[in-house]
Amino acid sequence: MCLGHGAPRFLLREADGYNGDAGQQEESEARLAATAERLMLEAAQLLTTRAIDHAEYLLADGVSRLEAAAAQGKGAPSAANALTLAAVLFLRARLPQAEAAARRCLALLQKGAPSSGGRAGGDAAAAVAKLRLGAILMGQGRPGDAAPLLAGAANALRAFGAAGSGPAGEARFYEALSAAGYAAASEADVQAAEPAMREGLQAMRRNPAVGPALATAAMGAHQAALEAATGAGEAGYDRAEWLFRQAVRLHKGLRAQGAAARAQLQLATLRFVRGAADEAAELCRASLAGAQGAPDADRQQVALCEHRLATIAAAAAVTPHKRASDAEAAAAAATRGDADTDGGRATEQALQQSWEHWERLLGADSALAAEAQVYLALLRLARAWRDAASANPFERALAPKERASARRDLAAGLAAMGGFGEGHALCRFAQRVVDASGLTAD
Repeated sequence: MCLGHGAPRFLLREADGYNGDAGQQEESEARLAATAERLMLEAAQLLTTRAIDHAEYLLADGVSRLEAAAAQGKGAPSAANALTLAAVLFLRARLPQAEAAARRCLALLQKGAPSSGGRAGGDAAAAVAKLRLGAILMGQGRPGDAAPLLAGAANALRAFGAAGSGPAGEARFYEALSAAGYAAASEADVQAAEPAMREGLQAMRRNPAVGPALATAAMGAHQAALEAATGAGEAGYDRAEWLFRQAVRLHKGLRAQGAAARAQLQLATLRFVRGAADEAAELCRASLAGAQGAPDADRQQVALCEHRLATIAAAAAVTPHKRASDAEAAAAAATRGDADTDGGRATEQALQQSWEHWERLLGADSALAAEAQVYLALLRLARAWRDAASANPFERALAPKERASARRDLAAGLAAMGGFGEGHALCRFAQRVVDASGLTAD
């Protein structure tokens, strides 16, 4: 897994040529740590069956016993054990704890603590420990801290003649991700880094024990780069789009249809708030098809796609509204197919269902429910303004009351959308749609 993508003791074989005997602790130390060793060997067996959660528990217990024995002067803690624990924590996405374990491993290696395979084994262990710590830091969105570790690991693995190994491929992936995710100045730069990323993902997946978990962790680091780009606000949106498109391609290359669909939906949402409604809708439909066809079909992913499609349709329906005259409103309704048409009524129904779904699932203060409430209120306002100019006296009489009710829902929804986060792009966009619609004026 982490140390050369092979089997224990502890996962050092492929990296340092462990032969089953070299580097064992003294017999007296082994007796003192016998219980801990059994725990960790059992954990290693669990890793071969991908039972990572159970392996983590046993490894943590085993390491704590070994360190307790060392504190009493009854032996030295093993750097290999610390590195194995770091790797398992990494695969479990418990990155702060994984970082602490990886740093502990490097500290032990610097002190000359037992690893495996003598001096060469210690050098190999140090190389892979740097790789693991670098990968952990990339998962936390810290490319500057990760860069020297990844470069040192890659250089050492090449020096060992292991340039074609799994760990070397993993190092290349993270180095390429650093270039694409944080330093790219254009989409061409992102695409130029992609072959190394694909190669690295394939190298990770060749690990017979935890290949898929390593690839998942790598794509988690890619997601961290995406979050850094979107977190930078509009200044980072171009890079975020490049990375979302890359994420879709990489997930498809891994045949991770569900993950590709989720990336498409995230890209659709970004395009939506940047005003590209047609492309956003197309991406949403592709995401919906992918989510419905995935082996691990996710009902909530389908609900999210349907929610986003409804908000896109509603925003497109109300944005051009100007109440300069009843004739303009009627013409807009006729040409756009909004609240008075079958398409408009279908959008209202979809938003009502989405509002109820997210409120039921996430609670009355759900930001997603609030977003559906906002766009539904806008459609109701548009209809109420048309009703006010209707030839039907009953519709004209009800229009002011409906406008007042829709305005209350709109204000409540906009306030609750704050649950997305202060200044969130979806909140800002919804307010822009409200302002552009001209529907809230008296």
